[in-house]
Amino acid sequence: MCDNWITSITKIITAAVGVAGVLGLAKYLIEPWYNARALRRKYATALWIACADLEIRLKRIHERVTARDRHTIDALKKIPDNDSRRDGSVRPDWFTKEGYYTTSTAYKIAAVSAWLRIYQRELLFLPYSASQDFLSKLYTSADRLNTSFSTDTCLWYDYLNAVGDGLVARPASAPAASALAPLSFAEFCELYTTDSRFRLFY
Repeated sequence: MCDNWITSITKIITAAVGVAGVLGLAKYLIEPWYNARALRRKYATALWIACADLEIRLKRIHERVTARDRHTIDALKKIPDNDSRRDGSVRPDWFTKEGYYTTSTAYKIAAVSAWLRIYQRELLFLPYSASQDFLSKLYTSADRLNTSFSTDTCLWYDYLNAVGDGLVARPASAPAASALAPLSFAEFCELYTTDSRFRLFY
């Protein structure tokens, strides 16, 4: 009777140790892997949508410029400071005419850069090693994008990074617990209208 009781206790202890080991394995191996995968999926989706949106706009611009559409060409040459009031703010009609095309295109470029910067930052310190391999590929692709952006243009290599960093929502405009995200187009337009330094940079 006593032997059966000792055998039962031994089995329970062995099972408990096994469960504890599995839970420890889950906490230190499976959970980091799952979190890394979830982060990659979340930010990859946002980045993909921003890229697809920008691709549509750039294809339309390319088609219209190739067709020598004067309206599009003139719209892309618009400079908001040339249409600003004496107090430095942009006139409201800027957003209803050619200026809207310039503003919305600038925002689409900045949104891609912002999502890319957020993606890089969020994955940077993940402990899961496969994420580090993925991050290396992501940074290599970002490097190619920066090189393309600055080759044969008046823009410097890190300008695209700066554009993205500047568009990430400030802590005051987003709860600390919420995920990082770029400023909305409405916030972008508001700053474009009221902040001359922001307007000049973008």
